[in-house]
Amino acid sequence: MVFGVFDGLHAGHRFFLTEARKCGDALIAVVARDETVRVLKNKTSRGDEKTRISALRASRLADLVIRGDKKQGTYRVIAHSMPDAICLGYDQQALAGDLKKRMGDGEI
Repeated sequence: MVFGVFDGLHAGHRFFLTEARKCGDALIAVVARDETVRVLKNKTSRGDEKTRISALRASRLADLVIRGDKKQGTYRVIAHSMPDAICLGYDQQALAGDLKKRMGDGEI
């Protein structure tokens, strides 16, 4: 499982997704909702979430492309999908820290 905005699917995204795919049998890509992008990145993405999801699905770089949680930090997508591995990008330190904390507490 991977998380991201995936705005303007570029070579960096393609590399990340290709490498993440090597960590399991199937890759689930979780695309950030528009509101999440505004809150976390303090900007609006070039493409809305439907456009970003469609582009990622068309790329066939992930086996399943889903929308992120409506409420930030609930991790319902993780609880629902129960992935064997979660791969994070170089710029996702805050997410990594939160996941480690919650998983260590048994919350997810």
